[in-house]
Amino acid sequence: MQSPPPAKKPWSDSARLFLAIFVFITLVIFGSYSLIQQQKQLLLTQKYEEISTIADLKTSQIVQWRKERFAEGASIRANAMMARRINDYIADKSKKIILQECKLWLSSLVDLGEYSNGIIFSPDGEIITSDSAVPLPLSQHYQKLVSEAAKDQELILSNFHRDNDIGAYNINLAIPIMQAGRCIAVLVLDIDPAKRLYPLVKSWPTASSSAETLLVMREGDSVLFLNSLRYRTNTTTPFQIPLTNHAVPAVRAALGKEGSFEGIDYRNTRVIATTRIIPGTRWGIVTKIDVNEVMAPLLKTTLMVSFAGVVLIFTEILGIFLLGTRKKAEMLRKMVTIEQQHNLELKKSENNLIQSRDYHMKLLEIFPSLIWRSDSNARCDYFNQTWLAFTGRSLAQELDDGWMDGVHPEDLERCVTIYREAFNSQHAFNMEYRLRFNDGSYHWINDHGCPYYDLNDDFAGYIGSCYDITVQKNAESELQGIHAHLEQQITERTADLSEINSLLRQEIAERETLEQRLLNAKRLEAIGQIAGGVAHEVRNPLNAILTITEALFREKEIASNPELEPFIQHIRTQVNRLAHLMNDLLDLGRTIPAASLQPLPLTQVCCEALDLWKSTGASENKHGILTSDDDDKPILVLADGLKLQQVFFNLLENAGSHTPDSRRIMVRLTHDGLDSARAMAVIQVIDQGTGIPEEKISHVFEPFYTDRKGGTGLGLALVKHFIENMGGTVQIWNNSPPPGCTVEICIPLYQEESH
Repeated sequence: MQSPPPAKKPWSDSARLFLAIFVFITLVIFGSYSLIQQQKQLLLTQKYEEISTIADLKTSQIVQWRKERFAEGASIRANAMMARRINDYIADKSKKIILQECKLWLSSLVDLGEYSNGIIFSPDGEIITSDSAVPLPLSQHYQKLVSEAAKDQELILSNFHRDNDIGAYNINLAIPIMQAGRCIAVLVLDIDPAKRLYPLVKSWPTASSSAETLLVMREGDSVLFLNSLRYRTNTTTPFQIPLTNHAVPAVRAALGKEGSFEGIDYRNTRVIATTRIIPGTRWGIVTKIDVNEVMAPLLKTTLMVSFAGVVLIFTEILGIFLLGTRKKAEMLRKMVTIEQQHNLELKKSENNLIQSRDYHMKLLEIFPSLIWRSDSNARCDYFNQTWLAFTGRSLAQELDDGWMDGVHPEDLERCVTIYREAFNSQHAFNMEYRLRFNDGSYHWINDHGCPYYDLNDDFAGYIGSCYDITVQKNAESELQGIHAHLEQQITERTADLSEINSLLRQEIAERETLEQRLLNAKRLEAIGQIAGGVAHEVRNPLNAILTITEALFREKEIASNPELEPFIQHIRTQVNRLAHLMNDLLDLGRTIPAASLQPLPLTQVCCEALDLWKSTGASENKHGILTSDDDDKPILVLADGLKLQQVFFNLLENAGSHTPDSRRIMVRLTHDGLDSARAMAVIQVIDQGTGIPEEKISHVFEPFYTDRKGGTGLGLALVKHFIENMGGTVQIWNNSPPPGCTVEICIPLYQEESH
């Protein structure tokens, strides 16, 4: 069975009142806005009609003014008497009386009309006479105007022009003077527009504080304001603005556009304007009025409408307020009745709450945990019976900060700090400390406290419970002792194992080194045996070749022939080289017997080897230097003298082959102690050559390995073979910093007590 849908909650009276006020205010504002907009549109329409009518009126007045100028010019042209008098003067220019009559006639025209000057020209442009002095030379405008009037024999009313950049703009009326059907002269009258045309344009038929009529004309890329402006006074030259801003009504008029619109005038003020084009001219007329003046009547209407709207809104709100006040009074009466019933129920609830509180306080008193409580000032105001029985103190002794007397002195500062910090931040805390038991001993307790709040959810203090954890702490101490003992044993066993492991690794490394040396020795022994066999097989034929060639070289025909000398020397060199190679191969296959090892002065052996190397051609342009620590006591080594000398010679020869000219080769002698059982003499041969590539440095002591042209690859192999047979070691490395490399030999020192 489906339950009925929940009923919608009806709107409250406040919501209805608010909605009614909102709707009423909205209607009032909308009505006021519509009325103001309607009034605004009506004002704009009326003003547009007014300025359009004035623009048409001004256009017709200017057209009529032009017609009057043409009519006046026609009347002057029809004056036959003046035409005859001008013709008589042209026929005989010595008649000054006629010229004077012409000038009087021109003066009367200028005085009676709106002209500023009058000039009579001959048809070819020569001045006959004028009303006033004429600045010479005349501009091309006059010449062109006279020529055109004489040619067409018609009246010409010119456009606005000026003869210089600072003069006023004028209009010229050119009248051809006819006699017997031909043009005998041209009368040019300068019309001053300021006398009648500008006042005609400037006049406004109605009263206005901002209305203005403008007569404009395009001149190049600018708009020329011809008549004086209402808001620009005392200007000597007409005002101009560029044609780029089409929002200016004068720009539209100058571009030949007619119509009514809103724009900005030459002051950058918002105006409504109407433009018209004067027929038969390049002139435009602009009638305009400021928008602020047009909208001035609207301000009064806006204020009246606003005041009426405020009055209506206030009346509506007041009525709704009075209605709401009446309903609130009824509601308050109902609320008083409900409040009285609520107070009765609240009293009953308080009694029940007191009974419940007493019951729970009894529970706290007999609760097996130690319970405490503090107020909002962090001072304890309650301890249960379990706490008091534990400490053996009275409630009065424990209240406030009295409970701190039972805390162990070593824990007191930490305990109070944790409690104060938690209290200030109103956060729960959990801490352990020692509290004095009723027998005087200290027990470990775990204290857990948390903030509590009253019925208004305001912070009221802290409540906490404590548990005796002495047994747990003792167990932890025992476990920690056992753990420390175990860790000590583990540390000792680990140290023993590490020492054994280190000895094993050292033994393994030594065994691997011995195995590698044994493998190298076996490989070298095999190579030596093969090389020795080959050397034995080659030596006998080689000796035969050497004996036969030497006998052959002593033959008279060969020995006395100088051309054969180079070939003989080459054969001897190659045979000796081959014999030396055979000896090296034999040495590589032999071990040095212990009986041949004798105590030798190391410095002397090195000097002899250095002298031997210097005596060869390989030491040319190179410097060999010997340094030694053999200052007081000579360094004696246990070695084979010939083999040790060959070692030093091979090293010097190898260093000399890689060291550039004028560089030095250093031989340094030292030792690592004369008293130890494994004392060694150290010999370093240091060159300044190019060094050895890292990828090749591990192969330099291998037999037959060489990258030197003409080398056999046995020199350094023999060095390693001889030194290791004498119980020493040899190693090589590149110098840091470069250049060159260093070969270091270690040979056992001679120990007298061992022999």
